[in-house]
Amino acid sequence: MASEVRVNQIQNRSGLGTVTFSDSGVSIAGVTTVGILSATGNSVFSGSVTATTFSGALTGNATGLSGTPNITVGSIIASSATISGNVSVAGTLTYEDVTNVDSVGLVTARTGVRIDAGGLVVVGVTTVAAGSTAAPSITPTGDSNTGIFFPSADTIAFGEGGSEALRIDSSGRVTIPNQPAFHVQKGYGTMSSFMGSSETSAIATWNSILLNTGSYFNSGTGRFTAPVAGVYTFSFVIAWSGTGDTADFLFYKNGNAASETVVIKYNATTGGLWVNAANTLHISLAVNDYVTVGTAFYSGNAGNARATFCGHLIG
Repeated sequence: MASEVRVNQIQNRSGLGTVTFSDSGVSIAGVTTVGILSATGNSVFSGSVTATTFSGALTGNATGLSGTPNITVGSIIASSATISGNVSVAGTLTYEDVTNVDSVGLVTARTGVRIDAGGLVVVGVTTVAAGSTAAPSITPTGDSNTGIFFPSADTIAFGEGGSEALRIDSSGRVTIPNQPAFHVQKGYGTMSSFMGSSETSAIATWNSILLNTGSYFNSGTGRFTAPVAGVYTFSFVIAWSGTGDTADFLFYKNGNAASETVVIKYNATTGGLWVNAANTLHISLAVNDYVTVGTAFYSGNAGNARATFCGHLIG
């Protein structure tokens, strides 16, 4: 038959440790050393608990955990954390809304990197995708089809509004596809068909367009109209043959003389031969300024002429 000892309290010899029994459990005051402590209910410790290991699941919270111990766990799930020192991650770190990131290795972002202030300072090589005319790889905010792209090896290009604006190829050659340029001709015909019936202040008309990038030359008026302010260059060559005696040709800007006249004087002793006039003009134009070729005076409507007129934007 089992025996029982019923007491309310047990005290050691020195009186420093006390075991108190009550209906709700056992309370131990002082230092207690045990080999294995097994509890099936709740255990409450008001002081420190020192153990080499803990076995089983730990639930509840860690209120009051302090000091500098090392904690090794499989995973940490927390609503927030404040770390005053360094954090070392051997694997992959996934994070959102981080104030500062200092990485000595590779940083991979799933949906891009946004920098709202402070700028971006890069030391070393930065690699971007090649991009395309419609979607350049380097673009400004809010304008995704304007920027810089790389159409082929050792080639850089600039796009505006989804169209290529400038290209520098692997040999350093620069091409500007939309640079305003034109080249027109007047085929063989009478002087009156070229300059009209009036022999003063006549403007040349042209019946063949060889080049008209941007359509800034109007064959009906004989005018090239500047689409953008800048420096332009123009040239004309006129050949004349006939029974007349004199003609002078020049450039006009907005209807006013813009160059010196080039005079052709027919030599009756060489009847039937062609005489030529040529001129070149470099001029600054504002937007919508226009340039034409004309004559201040000529005589000899019966003569024949052929001519060419060209120009382009320098920059």
